Amino acid sequence: MSRTGELAVLNRSQITGGNSYWRLGTLAKGSMTGGSSREELEGVRFADFGSNGAMAVVREDGLRSTVEYPVGQVLAEGTVTAFRGAFAAPRVSPSGEHVAFFDIRVPSAFTVKVFNRSGALVTESQPFNDWWALAWTPANEIWFAAAEASGSQTSIFSLDLAGKERTIWRAPGAITLHDISPQGDVLASFDRGSERTELLDAPQATPVDRSWREAGRVSAFSNNHTLLISGNGDSAGPKGSVYAWLPGDAQPVRIADGAGVALSSDGKKALVVARETPLKVSIVPTGAGQPRTLDIGPVDSVTWGGWLPDGRLVIQSVRKDAGPSVSVIPEAGGAPVELLPSGITLTGANLISPDGSLIAAVDRQSQPVVCTIVVPAVCRPIPGAESLDNLAGWTADGTSMVTYRREAGTAKVERVDVTSGRRTPVTTIHPLAAALSGFRAVYAAPDGALAYSYSRDASQLYVIKGLK
Repeated sequence: MSRTGELAVLNRSQITGGNSYWRLGTLAKGSMTGGSSREELEGVRFADFGSNGAMAVVREDGLRSTVEYPVGQVLAEGTVTAFRGAFAAPRVSPSGEHVAFFDIRVPSAFTVKVFNRSGALVTESQPFNDWWALAWTPANEIWFAAAEASGSQTSIFSLDLAGKERTIWRAPGAITLHDISPQGDVLASFDRGSERTELLDAPQATPVDRSWREAGRVSAFSNNHTLLISGNGDSAGPKGSVYAWLPGDAQPVRIADGAGVALSSDGKKALVVARETPLKVSIVPTGAGQPRTLDIGPVDSVTWGGWLPDGRLVIQSVRKDAGPSVSVIPEAGGAPVELLPSGITLTGANLISPDGSLIAAVDRQSQPVVCTIVVPAVCRPIPGAESLDNLAGWTADGTSMVTYRREAGTAKVERVDVTSGRRTPVTTIHPLAAALSGFRAVYAAPDGALAYSYSRDASQLYVIKGLK
C-alpha cells in the first residue's frame, strides 16, 4: 500500500514453486475506498511502493528475471532456474533513493543487495541459508530475517549503506519480518512450517501417508516406487539429510547428508548433492554399498538429474551469473557433453522417456517441449501443453507426459500425448491434510502411481517493540 492509500495487488496469480508466497501474476492497482483494480504489468512476482509512488518490482519473462525501480529501469538481471527464481522481496527505502532485495540465484547462499536509483550496487550482505523478508528502518538501515544454517531457526539482521552488518535479535524459531513503522516498531510473524509426503498407488486410490519428520520432501520417485526424501528442518541437521524409503518398509533409511536429486529407475542408486563448498555430488546406494563422488566440474548447484537406460547421467547444473547447463555424464566419470541448447531447462520429475530417446523440458516461455537425447539435441513443442502444465513423468509406453496444475488445495493431473496433444484426465489429488499452503511437486511412475509433497504453514502475528 502506498502512502496515499493506493493498493497494489497481484491478479490471476499462479503458485509456481510449491509455496503460497512464490506466485507469478499481473500487477494491478486499486483504491482502499473500493472499485475494481486496474491491471498494469504482467509477469510480476513481487512489488513495493516508494515514498513518491514509484514502484519496485521483480518481473519474469521466460527465464529472465529483473529487479526494476522505477518500472522499466533495470537494476539487476538474472536467470530463473527450475522452481527457484533469481530475486525476491524488493523494498524501497524511506528516502526513495535505494532498493534492497534478496539475490537467491545460489541455493543456500542467499544475499541481501542494495542498489541506488542509478543502478549501482551500494552494498551486499554475507551469504545466508534462507530468507524470510526484509524492511527498511526510519534510520535508512535495511533489516532482514534470515537463517544462517537452518531454515527453521531465523534471526533479524541489519545492513547499513556503508556495508556494516549486525545481529538485531535471535528469534526463538522461524520469523518473518513484514514491516517496520516510522516509530521503529516491527511487524513480524512466528511461522511454523511443515512438509507432508503422500503416495497414490493408483490414480483413484486413497493416499498413503509417507510424511517424515517435520520437513521431509520427496525429491525422486523410481519405477519400483522407492521414494527419495530430502529433510530440511531442524531434525535434518545443518547439512541436511537424505532418506530412501523402499517399498514395503515401515520407515525410510537415512543414506547421506545433503539433498536428494535423482533415483535410478530401479531405485538402487541415488544422486545426492552435499551442502559443501566446492559443491560435492555423489552416487549413493539406497541399500548396501559405498557412495562414490561424481566429478562434474566447478558448479554452484545441481538442479536436476536422471539416469539414462545405458547408465549415463543427465545433469542440469548452474554457475552463478550464468544460465543452467544440461549435460550427459558417464556414471564412471569423464568429461560432460552438453546436451540441450541455451534456454531449454529441465523442470519437473522423471523427464527421461522409458526408452531413453527423449527428454521433456521447458523453453524460455515455460512452454513444455520434448528433445532428442543426441548431440546436438533437437527440441519441439508438445502440442496441447501450456505454460501452466507442470511435468510429472512419462507413461509406460512413452507416448504421453503426465502433467499437473496446482489449484487451491488440489492438483489436477492429466496425460498429454506428446505427438497429437490429446489431453486425458487422470485424477485430482486431494491430500489427506487440509489447509495446505501449496504443492511442492508431483512425481509419476510409468505404472500410474503418484508421489507428491506439499507444505502447510501456520503463523502468529506480533508487533515487537524496542529492537535497535
